Amino acid sequence: MKNNIPIELKPKVITEYVIRAVVSMAFKGFHRKSIATEFHISTGSVEQIISSEDGLVEKRKQFKYQSKRRRHKVTILRAIIGNPGHKAGNQKPLL
Repeated sequence: MKNNIPIELKPKVITEYVIRAVVSMAFKGFHRKSIATEFHISTGSVEQIISSEDGLVEKRKQFKYQSKRRRHKVTILRAIIGNPGHKAGNQKPLL
């Protein structure tokens, strides 16, 4: 009881359905926070579910790597297209 206000919060039980749905969304590449918001659970619970699933952590690391790779590739291509007269060996100052 804080400031004379009774609090009656019960911990949420994570059902098998929620676990399967969290794993499914994690495999699709959704962010931990958006998964947690969707099912009204904490991000820590989502991380525990992801960690307990075989191969899911490695898969998500691969998703993150591929996302960064695509983002940097677009940055480089935009710099090259935006400066057509620039020499190929001197790309660093463009970025």
